Amino acid sequence: GGACTAFNIEGGGGVEAVSICLTLSGQAVPIDFWQQKKSSSSSSSASSSVWLLAANINPSDGGNFGYASAAWELQSDDNEGEGVGVGSTTTAFSADYLDRAAWNTVPEFLAIARHQSGHCEAVKIFQLNKTAGLSLSDLFRQNLNGTLGDHLDWYMELYNETFDGTLPGRTIVSLNGSFAEYVPDNLPALDKDPIFALSGDLVFNWWHSNGTAGTRIAIDNGTLPCEACTFRAPGLGVDSTTNDTTPVTEGSRVHWHDAALLDDGSGSSECEVPFCLPQGTDRGSRLLPGQQLGQYAIWIGLDKIVPFSC
Repeated sequence: GGACTAFNIEGGGGVEAVSICLTLSGQAVPIDFWQQKKSSSSSSSASSSVWLLAANINPSDGGNFGYASAAWELQSDDNEGEGVGVGSTTTAFSADYLDRAAWNTVPEFLAIARHQSGHCEAVKIFQLNKTAGLSLSDLFRQNLNGTLGDHLDWYMELYNETFDGTLPGRTIVSLNGSFAEYVPDNLPALDKDPIFALSGDLVFNWWHSNGTAGTRIAIDNGTLPCEACTFRAPGLGVDSTTNDTTPVTEGSRVHWHDAALLDDGSGSSECEVPFCLPQGTDRGSRLLPGQQLGQYAIWIGLDKIVPFSC
């Protein structure tokens, strides 16, 4: 039947406990159920309380969602402010997908769900910290030429006056780890999953190897690599190039991969790049294919959230 975990949200009458899952574990949720567009009325409570599908990563669909994929920094513009940026709504749970409007909407919560063609297996929900106020497009736009490193506190204090559309990377974006989660103990290959096997804060643009390798989405469990370290940061949107002069934002043709395995069978997540197995078949030419654990859907929640169906 699938267990449900209760968590607290701020409701109209104060804090109330809400089940994190409304359906049986493994039940597919139609895309048109969750992907509701904001109504034209700014006062609509429904428009601020739904989960919007922002992206989906399939590590074996033939697409490239590695670190340097242009999709991570996709912006809205006058001609294409609405609509799909990557893929199609008809294949949103079977292939790479990115909704341009959701990607450029400012969220307060972010959820990552692992699923099998729309059948949800696990989900983690994160509340954004002081980076709230930025869209995912803002958060993933990055400038490695600066010297700010991971001093986000100082950087964000100057945000209103100095923000130029890029962040220095190695950014902790969540508030006190996961806000709520549903991770069954019997989740297949849980020990290999870079998102659901670890506890900690959500981080974006975690570059290392002196800026020549990195991971777009990872979990900070206290073992992420230092700026000069060459062991990897397993997660989503990865490039483990070892070129000493090419920034990871430019990418490589040989070491990119959509998603990584936390443990590739060696018993350690700290394998030296580039000798780390990716998930699935979407990878650079010098990497061997690895076990695919599922697909990863990224959802955003606005100022109010409703229970996530998993």
